[in-house]
Amino acid sequence: MNLPRIRDSATGDAGLLSGRQTLNTILDQALSSASNLVMTLTAAHFLAPETFGKVAAGTALIFVFVAVQRAAIGEPLLVLVVSAERRMQLEAAGTKLAVLLSLATAATCAALSRVLPYSGLLLALAFGGAAIVFQDFLRYVAMTRKRAHVAVVSDSVWLIEQVLAFAAFHYGVLVPSAEIVVLLWGLGALFGTVAVIPRLRVGTLGRIRHWFEELRGYSLWSAAQVAGVNLVSQATIFALAGITGFDDVGGLRAMSTLLQPIGLILAAMIPVLAPRLAAIRHLRAKFLRSVAASSIQLSLITIVVGGFIVVFGKPLVGVVFGPDYIRFADMLDMLALAYLLQAAGIPVGAGLRAKNAGRSLFTTQLSCSVIGMVAVVVLAGQIGIAGAAVGMVLQSTTWLLAATRSLGRGD
Repeated sequence: MNLPRIRDSATGDAGLLSGRQTLNTILDQALSSASNLVMTLTAAHFLAPETFGKVAAGTALIFVFVAVQRAAIGEPLLVLVVSAERRMQLEAAGTKLAVLLSLATAATCAALSRVLPYSGLLLALAFGGAAIVFQDFLRYVAMTRKRAHVAVVSDSVWLIEQVLAFAAFHYGVLVPSAEIVVLLWGLGALFGTVAVIPRLRVGTLGRIRHWFEELRGYSLWSAAQVAGVNLVSQATIFALAGITGFDDVGGLRAMSTLLQPIGLILAAMIPVLAPRLAAIRHLRAKFLRSVAASSIQLSLITIVVGGFIVVFGKPLVGVVFGPDYIRFADMLDMLALAYLLQAAGIPVGAGLRAKNAGRSLFTTQLSCSVIGMVAVVVLAGQIGIAGAAVGMVLQSTTWLLAATRSLGRGD
């Protein structure tokens, strides 16, 4: 299915956002990522590495559902804007899908709590995950309507709540535990949702058939790709826990968190790149130049930010996470390299999505994820958790090369 030309419903300008809209979109993505970052820092700072490793594994499951929401519902809304009437039909159908996905998130965590040993954590995730998935959907509704400032309000509320939670643990108001940290994470998303529902008025649940009539070709392949990749990532985490233990998994996650400012920047660019590239996808030379320029820009930013973190790695680890984590600081250079490769690949992936190359994106990313999983698990088995960091570099390299080839071939 060929996507129609993207059009700003207010101005008629294809794929263009005003300067204020672009700024608000970037700001919102940064705030959203910052909320997750503060939760991760809170868990790593106040919990032992082994307990933090379990939190990292559990929250990774929630991020699977968030990623599916973005790929199957949020991003299709963002890149496909039709008439006002049709848009409202799609938003209403998307609302129903988002509610169902939120319930599926809660049901999955609740079911796993019956069979896995850390049931309290999973029950807390059942509540938090449902709220987080739906809050993320509302962000995309706001951006689709060119009202990113509403999404900024939602994520600001969530971030403030997370900062207050950190302060409550720090000053002894609350006793830190995995369950409480995760429960407060979800509560912040719920507060952010309640803060913007009256502004967005998304209470009407539409007919799902409207969604599949318009977006089947884009949405299903994109959702399958994201679900497959994230499930492979989740399997990798549990495989690593079996090989090295949750203590080392927590250390790996903590070092990745220290580099998360890079992730904040990269994530903030996706909602900006997607509509911009979609608007020029029929102009092959301009399209490829834009992808290449964006890759270079993001790579340079990653080199500067990542280089600073690597140089001052051990002191930063000691201050942020405490002495128990300093032994993991030697992984920072490999993880920073993996981030650099991911930075170069962000515009390439956005380009494939803009061209509606769903099948190509699915096969490329899923196969690279499986290759990466094998590399991470094998190397971790051979040389310990540091081998997992090397495997992540190999995975990022494979993805960048394969996706660039696919984009260049016009698949």
